Amino acid sequence: MKPIRVFVAHSFDGKPKESTKKSDEEVAKWFIAMMKKSPLKFNVTTGKKPVPSPIYEKIENDIADSDCVVGIFTRRYCADNKWFPSLFILCECAYAMGLYRNSRKIFCGFYEDGIDPKDLALLTISGFEVIKFDREKLKEDKGRFIEYLEKIPILINYGSYREGQIPLEPPTYTQEYLRKIYTIYRNGYVIVQNITNMVIMDSENFINGTDKGYISHEIWLQRSNMPPFEQMIKTAIEDRKEKSFLKGICRYNGEKKIDTPLLFELEKEDENNIFLNVGFKNKDGSQLKLKNQDIITYQYAWGVPNAYAKFEEELSPTGSHGEIDDNAYNHAEVVSNHGVISHLELELRFEKSDGPIFNKSPFWQYALLHRDRKKWGPSKIMPMIEEIEDEDHAMWFQTYKLKQQDFQGGIRVLWRPSSKKYVERS
Repeated sequence: MKPIRVFVAHSFDGKPKESTKKSDEEVAKWFIAMMKKSPLKFNVTTGKKPVPSPIYEKIENDIADSDCVVGIFTRRYCADNKWFPSLFILCECAYAMGLYRNSRKIFCGFYEDGIDPKDLALLTISGFEVIKFDREKLKEDKGRFIEYLEKIPILINYGSYREGQIPLEPPTYTQEYLRKIYTIYRNGYVIVQNITNMVIMDSENFINGTDKGYISHEIWLQRSNMPPFEQMIKTAIEDRKEKSFLKGICRYNGEKKIDTPLLFELEKEDENNIFLNVGFKNKDGSQLKLKNQDIITYQYAWGVPNAYAKFEEELSPTGSHGEIDDNAYNHAEVVSNHGVISHLELELRFEKSDGPIFNKSPFWQYALLHRDRKKWGPSKIMPMIEEIEDEDHAMWFQTYKLKQQDFQGGIRVLWRPSSKKYVERS
């Protein structure tokens, strides 16, 4: 397992306050030394001494490059007989909270006795767990601090982080493999296939705990409304190219072939999203029995008419300064909703036509977050597959594929279809 990269946000005040022997900086150095040594062995980064701006570029980059931010909230200012931490630490943690939201990166921290944790507004609003320390009794509490920090690698690598909280239990399953295939037809119809391997980490809690034997998934549309869930699951397979549909099958439990329909349970839905839970059963209809380290191989597919703009005239103009307007492109997306994906393949198949397929060919961007983050990374050309073994497939489709290892975050692919004028000319 790679060393966890931790950014420590702390006060650089080097002067001990009245009635204390350790300065804020000494307290921070004690915590940092603990994080670097066994059993944690974190790769620790800190910011330079504060500058007169809310947060500067180097710290932004350090936080973005880290797996976790640890805030050390020492008593810095006193007002109305109440202690408050440094505003710079609050600013750095607030930035991390926004940047890491919906990712498997986390932030955690320690607050000094005398600070009311309710005054750490950005943290208490999110239900964030911080623990108290006394700067004169750090050694006595070292075991408690290590036990708290030892959860970080589990959360980052296995993705059980939820809504800013540090849970007490490790994840019940992790995602080993995902192959996501978008088949985009010239008339705007799309079929999305998800082929996935999930590893059961805690079978008892997976079946009897909050998961109840189900794995959560989400399907979404950018341009048009998502059809009702009940309507999609009732569509017959033979009607899948004319109507919206949702179908799934459990293929294997380890090497044992199952080939039974998936159980779909609706969690909630709105105009653009359907949140659903996927369950597994044997051929006799009983719940699939699972053991720790079992690998479930299953796939589901869904399709919707008019999911994408057929021509560039249906989209907003691209703009004149190189900025990316989300409404100017069609989108495909993959997100590591279940934590780190060991092996990811994202494939886009575009139906060929007599004229050009694109006005702007597919390109992709990476982000720690997906829809909630407005700032995506640099654009990169989507790799096109030149040689395809299936000659029939190669005749009808132009294919692009992206592979990632230990993927965590979100990837979106954007493209702009060709103009109507090519159809009118033909």
